[in-house]
Amino acid sequence: MRQAKPTLPVIVLTAQGDVEHRVTGLDAGAADYIVKPFSLSELAARIRAQLRIASQAPQTTLSAGDIEVNLITRESGATAI
Repeated sequence: MRQAKPTLPVIVLTAQGDVEHRVTGLDAGAADYIVKPFSLSELAARIRAQLRIASQAPQTTLSAGDIEVNLITRESGATAI
């Protein structure tokens, strides 16, 4: 999943609650790790937290009309700037 959507926050829901499994899950790229049993209100709060983090990410593209420029690669479509 990290290869296809590297910025997508992943929350692991699992019954594996020992520290080794939690560390492995987080080191593998999970944004959060919740062990069963958990409450739906806690899950909803953790989802809201991840959405807040995602909304604060810096903008990496600029758009104007038909033109979109990637600020990291400095490319606009197939044309480099």
